[in-house]
Amino acid sequence: MLLTATGGGQRTSPRVSKRMDIRYGQLGELRAILEDISRGGLAMTVAEPLALYEDLAVTVPDPGGDQLRILRATVVHQ
Repeated sequence: MLLTATGGGQRTSPRVSKRMDIRYGQLGELRAILEDISRGGLAMTVAEPLALYEDLAVTVPDPGGDQLRILRATVVHQ
């Protein structure tokens, strides 16, 4: 579902809201749930809190099947 709201003027890119399993961590060993994603970032639910400004590699599966996307991310909110 594509959301067109700007989030009170802060969001510059539309976001895609889709819950799916993803992995993160140096080797993709930690599990999370993707809540939404946009050009500006993503929201995910994790079991343990992360450190603010921690750099992460987030692995997102392609919904079509085989190819994975590995995204570089920095924790800016929790």
